[in-house]
Amino acid sequence: MAREEQRRAAGMVTSSLLFSRLTVEEGFNAFDVDGDGVVSREDMGASVDSLGLGEFRDLLLRFHEDANRARDGMMSRQEWARALAGVDVQGLLFRPGGEGVSPGEAAGMVGAALLLNQLSIEEGFAAFDVDADGVVSREDLGSAVASLEMQLTPQEVDALFAHWSPSGAGVDREAWAAGLGGADVNGVIRSRDLFMLTRRALSPTPGGGEG
Repeated sequence: MAREEQRRAAGMVTSSLLFSRLTVEEGFNAFDVDGDGVVSREDMGASVDSLGLGEFRDLLLRFHEDANRARDGMMSRQEWARALAGVDVQGLLFRPGGEGVSPGEAAGMVGAALLLNQLSIEEGFAAFDVDADGVVSREDLGSAVASLEMQLTPQEVDALFAHWSPSGAGVDREAWAAGLGGADVNGVIRSRDLFMLTRRALSPTPGGGEG
């Protein structure tokens, strides 16, 4: 299996775990559909179908075959952990694209960053309000984007800030919640060939409900 294909497939599997708040070990149990202690080719196929990844079935089955060093069709826990070790989901999520990022896509990227870091919308506001003055200023937004290595240009950050704060006075809690509540977070994740075991929405508050 080519290295790029392996990286892509491992990113799909790892992201499906991280965005669903599962560890690698818990993910093994989720993919071990029949609970027999190994992820068989049949288990992988069933998991691919349940994730709605039919278009990537061949790629993910090749990933399974490549990771199965024993070549017995049964991926062990050790083989699973080895295959997923070192996958940088954040790097894949924020990888530079060939075209500019729209404000809507940038908002989805912020939402995906919150999901990846298991932050609610409210907790995300506190994290992005760098100087803790009750609003996310342009400087706050730029600083947070840079610290997350989101690969947005200054112009793209400007556009996102203007999208959320047309007056330029700063993004307050209400505007932040509205902006992220309407963001297509799942669409951004999917566009990077990253996936979730179940479709999830950002929680408004810590410990709040998920969609």
